[in-house]
Amino acid sequence: MKSTDILVCLMTIFLFQNVSIGQSRYWVGGSGNWSQSSHWSSTSGGAGGASLPTSTDEVYFNVASGSSGFSVTIDVDATCKNFSTTGANNFTLAGAASRNIQVFGSLTLHAGLTHSYTGSYTFLSSITGNQINTLSITLPSNLIFDGTGDWTFISNTTTSKNIIQNNGTLFLNGKTITVYEYISQSVIAKTLDLSNSVLQIGKNFIGSTGLTLVSAGSLVKLTDIQAELRSANNLTFHNVEFSSAVVNATHYGNINTSNNCTFNKIKYNNNGFLSGNHTVDSLQMASGKILSLGHGNTITIEKLLIDGLCTLFTTLKSTLNGSQATLSGSSGNIDAANLNIQDIKTIGAATFTAVNSVDFGNNLGWNIQNGRNLYWVGGSGLWHESSHWSLTSGGAGGECYPIRYDNVFIDASSFTPASKTISISAHPMVLNNLHTFNNDDISSSILNGSGLTSEIYGSLTLKNNISISGQIKMKSNASQTITSNGFTFTGNLNFDNSLGSWSLMDSIRSTAYIFVDYGVLNTQNNRVRAQYFSVSNNSTANVGNSQFYITSLAQVSSAFFNSSGANIFASSNSASITLYNAMVDTIVFNQSGSLSGNNNSYKYVKFDGASLTANASGNGNICKKMETRGNANIYFYSLDTLFLSPAKTYQFYAVTIIDSLRAE
Repeated sequence: MKSTDILVCLMTIFLFQNVSIGQSRYWVGGSGNWSQSSHWSSTSGGAGGASLPTSTDEVYFNVASGSSGFSVTIDVDATCKNFSTTGANNFTLAGAASRNIQVFGSLTLHAGLTHSYTGSYTFLSSITGNQINTLSITLPSNLIFDGTGDWTFISNTTTSKNIIQNNGTLFLNGKTITVYEYISQSVIAKTLDLSNSVLQIGKNFIGSTGLTLVSAGSLVKLTDIQAELRSANNLTFHNVEFSSAVVNATHYGNINTSNNCTFNKIKYNNNGFLSGNHTVDSLQMASGKILSLGHGNTITIEKLLIDGLCTLFTTLKSTLNGSQATLSGSSGNIDAANLNIQDIKTIGAATFTAVNSVDFGNNLGWNIQNGRNLYWVGGSGLWHESSHWSLTSGGAGGECYPIRYDNVFIDASSFTPASKTISISAHPMVLNNLHTFNNDDISSSILNGSGLTSEIYGSLTLKNNISISGQIKMKSNASQTITSNGFTFTGNLNFDNSLGSWSLMDSIRSTAYIFVDYGVLNTQNNRVRAQYFSVSNNSTANVGNSQFYITSLAQVSSAFFNSSGANIFASSNSASITLYNAMVDTIVFNQSGSLSGNNNSYKYVKFDGASLTANASGNGNICKKMETRGNANIYFYSLDTLFLSPAKTYQFYAVTIIDSLRAE
């Protein structure tokens, strides 16, 4: 055979292979379905009738494809090598979510495309150098990467569905890629290169064991109210941000089912969870939110950027009450402020300091600094306004408002005659000791907002020319004092810590209720006036020789009412007194009422209401002298002397009269 014949033969084979390896397919004829061969041509603007594109064929939509406004419907699963709409008139690409376009090369779209196709794009190339250019069109399609090749994003890209990477390498190329979820769902080795890019995720980032992450200068931004970064192990992230700030207790960002990751920075704009053992250079939390660290996990950090505000403390705790999470720091000072801290241990050579913060228990290794002396300054104002709190009497404001460890002073420099009211609205009064020493000629007031309760963790020193509205709870777990100086409580007063005890330094007056719910109240023989007085929940009232004046509808009930000679005076017409194991000198009902309870000892009981019916009942009660001016029902009593009134009706049951029964 001649050499020229061999050359012709080889050229023929080459041309044949070239035709079989890759053809160009141009869309023609305007609107139609992908499956219609009449819309496929081998030349731009040529006659239709060519075969449908295959995995080796280039697909083009261009100016010759149809006049502006035509529509192409993906009615079957489609296949092509490269897919391009560059230069086409405006048209619509449509198709159902069940459809799939297999792309064995690059995807290039143009700005005039209306992309209503909701099916998937599956990228199957096995070579490098593929590109994705959507010209910022929002796609309602999954982008699925199953090939071993690589793809580079040429433009910012947005899809309302997912990127699913099962294989290959993705280069985000400094662009912003917005998806609903990023899913790496196979163990096959794959690479996601985020360098200097933004991956904005609506819901979750889901990693896998086969994933390699390149992240220098990047941001993974998760925007959903319950977004999660999960199944990420041994990955290095740059910055991760949970950006949703919607205010709701159930909204959170979550790093979950992940372990041994490294982060330059994690930022939570809402409540957050951080589970697993990780290394984080900077951990940032929005003010007023809750960050929960995985119990039993260790987070190694360099900077803790979780300062709360004066009015919005940030909470740092573990995911399980009573079980610690650990923060580890290698060196230097790691500082924060205005925190609520619970179940957090710190280790390492770093010093962890929390200024003006609250220790809620089971913390270890912290330097928690609190306990200021704060003076109210500047006249009238809102309790939580920092301009009214100073470290010195009459000094400049600017301090955060008090927390449970702070001592509060209201003194001669706090008010002027024209400006003398503290209003409490959004944030209740919580403090350690309260001292009021304001000018004698200025009657000032602290006004609690509706439903707010003041909490006092120390002692009270009050004055008769100041008023405090609303309920006050005494919350100390130690011994404290209450000095009234003629002050009148107009809201309920609750003693509310089983480890606390409170001693009255002088008489106490309330136009509302006094509850000894938990702990010990020592009246120290001082007078007690209240609308209602109650001792319950195994708490104790040591009342000595105190006189009790019950001024309205009232009940004195106590399992532990220790008295060596107290006097109780009830002035309402339906007062009810219930005692157990008490010893009381005198009980006087100015009208009438009910006296009940067991195993009590009284010297003198008088029901003084002539037109009402009195009731005295219980078991094991002893009374030396009982006197009733009206009708009465008396059960289970041992009486030395009983005085009755003429023309009244009496009922007795199991009553023992030791000395005398008199009707006068």
